[in-house]
Amino acid sequence: MRGLVPSALRELEGREAIAERFRIWNEGEDWELLESETEAFADVVRLRWRVASTDPELGRTVYEQTAYAEIDEGGIAWMNLVCSGDRRAD
Repeated sequence: MRGLVPSALRELEGREAIAERFRIWNEGEDWELLESETEAFADVVRLRWRVASTDPELGRTVYEQTAYAEIDEGGIAWMNLVCSGDRRAD
């Protein structure tokens, strides 16, 4: 996975490392999936999701991620992702 997020360009290899990064990004008890969609695009799949949570310093926040991925028999073979970063929800 190659992910462009506000703080860095993240490059990860292997499903376990990628799953761990998603766990880190979405940990917390008040995590809420607001929207998601998937759409075929040429030879890949476009994925988009919007998440809300509460940050101790910022209050209620939302972020959105959009990704393009190739899917094989085992799941996601590769993914390029971009993230909006946490944005105040109020």
